[in-house]
Amino acid sequence: MRGGHGEGLGSARRENPLDCTEYKGRLPEHQVTLRTPAELADALPYLLGYRPEDSMVLAALHDKDGRGRFGGRARLGIPASADDWDAAATQLAHGLVTGSERRGARPEQIVAFLCQEPARGETGRQVMERLRPLSQKMRLACGGLDV
Repeated sequence: MRGGHGEGLGSARRENPLDCTEYKGRLPEHQVTLRTPAELADALPYLLGYRPEDSMVLAALHDKDGRGRFGGRARLGIPASADDWDAAATQLAHGLVTGSERRGARPEQIVAFLCQEPARGETGRQVMERLRPLSQKMRLACGGLDV
């Protein structure tokens, strides 16, 4: 029987062109240029694939030919108690760096985002001031890992 299921063991097996279980090749690389911190913050939902809310997010950056490339991302909910911020920042930074190392690329830089809508009667500036100590803890946690 030729070309059917009863091919002999020595026969060449044909690949099914509709088989999508394996991709042989490279996906096209998309390039987006972000020039300001505001543009980077606006792009965050697209980079993550969802809109983070009440979240602390770290994104790894890698240098490739003088151009920054995004690597891994890590996210945790912002703890309700400021007493838990140090532990959360440390956990988030450690998870991102060790995960990146397992994939063979330690981050050269990390971008930190804090995403939280103002509570009733609170302004965006007040949220920024309230979360400033958390951003400092995130910065120190990354610096403690030499990133």
